[in-house]
Amino acid sequence: MKRWRLAAERCEQKLHSRKAEALVALALFVVATVIRLVFIEAHGLAERVYSDMWVYDFRAKNIVNGTLNEWDTFTPPGYPSMLALLYVTTRDGVAAAGVVQAFLGGATSVLSQRLTIQVTNSRLLGLLAGVVIALHPPYIYYAGLLLSEMPFTFFMLLGASLFIPGVRQSSAPRLLAAGLAFGVATVMRPNLLPAVPLLLAIAWLCSAQKQAALGPRVLLVLGLLLPLSLASIHNSRLVKEKAGLATNGGLNFYLNFAEVSIIHFEGHHIQPIPNAVRHTEPETTNHPFYHERYFYKKGFQVIRNEPGRLLAAFDNFPETFLLGEQGYWPEWGKESPGFMLLNIPFILLIWFPALIHGARLLFSRRLLRERDPARPLLIAVILSMLVTIYLFLGDPRMRVPFDAVALALALDALAGYLRTTDREASAT
Repeated sequence: MKRWRLAAERCEQKLHSRKAEALVALALFVVATVIRLVFIEAHGLAERVYSDMWVYDFRAKNIVNGTLNEWDTFTPPGYPSMLALLYVTTRDGVAAAGVVQAFLGGATSVLSQRLTIQVTNSRLLGLLAGVVIALHPPYIYYAGLLLSEMPFTFFMLLGASLFIPGVRQSSAPRLLAAGLAFGVATVMRPNLLPAVPLLLAIAWLCSAQKQAALGPRVLLVLGLLLPLSLASIHNSRLVKEKAGLATNGGLNFYLNFAEVSIIHFEGHHIQPIPNAVRHTEPETTNHPFYHERYFYKKGFQVIRNEPGRLLAAFDNFPETFLLGEQGYWPEWGKESPGFMLLNIPFILLIWFPALIHGARLLFSRRLLRERDPARPLLIAVILSMLVTIYLFLGDPRMRVPFDAVALALALDALAGYLRTTDREASAT
C-alpha cells in the first residue's frame, strides 16, 4: 500500500503543472474523439434514424422549413435547433451531427478531468476521470445516435466547470458563461430544471462578500434565464397559451402515476416501457398530448385518489440503474449482455459511492462550513436528476448524462478517504 501511495504522489507531482495538465487534456480529447468517430463510422448513423431519433430529425426539418406547429412543442427545442443549424450549414446534416457529437464527447472527457480537479484538487484523479469518461460505453454509444444525451452532457459539464471558479473568484464572465451553458443544457433536456434555484442559492451562499459578488450573480441569472425564456416564448407562441421548455411534461407525469399501459390520441400513441411491462389497460384521450396542463391535472387527480401511487413511483429507480426491465435504448438493452456487464461495475463502484457520499455531505454541516461551491453543485445536479426520474418515469437514458457528475463525486469520496488514512498514518 505504501508503494502505491508513493507512486501516486510522484504522478501527482509530475501532473502538477499547467503544461502537464494541458497535455493530458489534449490526449484525452484526441483519444475520446477518435474512439467515437470510429464507432460512428462502424455502425452508421443515417441508417438508424427512427423512433425518438426520427422525431428529433423531423422537428429540425420543421425548423428549417418554417413548418412548426403545436406538436413540435412536445420535444424540448434545444436539440432540434442544434440539428437545424447543422442541416442548413452542411451537405449531410445527420453525418455532421455524428461528427459534432464525437467532438463533444472528446470535450466531455476533458471537462470531466477539469471538474474532478476542481472538486478533489487532484490531477491524478482528474486524469482517471477523463480516462473513464473517454472509454465509458454509454457515452460512446449515444454519441453515435441522433439523440440529445451527449450535447446535454457537454453543456452541463461546461456549465459546472465554469460555475465553480466563477463563484470562487466572483468572476462575472465565467458566471455569465456558466449560466448560458446550464441554460442551453436545460432547453435540450429539462432534467436540469429543478437544479436552477439550487444553483442560484449556491452562488449566493458560497460568497464570502455578498455585496461585492452581487453583479456576477446577476449575470449568472441572466445567462440562465435567456435560453429558458426564449424556449418558453417559442413554445407559448406555438400552442397559443403559456408553456414551459416542452409540453411533454404533463403526459409523462400522468403516465408515471396512472396505471395505463398505452395512451392513444387520433393516430398518435405513447407507451413507455415501464407502463407496457407493469400495466395492461390502454387509454384513449380526446386531448392532444401537448396539452400539458390537462395531463398534469389528471396526474394529480390520480395521486389524490390513489396515494399509494407515490410509493409505486419509486420503481423508477431500479429501472434507471439497470435493475428493471430496461437497458440502454434503442438497440443495446438487456439483449446485449456484454454491454450491460461493462456498465454494472460503473454503477456499483461509482454511482453507489457517489450517492452515499452525497447523502453524508447533505446531512452534515460541512457543506455550509466550507462555503465552497464544488460539492454543493454536484449534489444539486444529482438531486435534480433524482427528482425528475421520480416524477417523470425511470429510464437509464435519464441517468446516463449524469454519470460524469457521479464520477466526480465518487472520486471526491475516494480523495477524502485517502486524506483520512494519510492523517491516521502520520499520527501513528
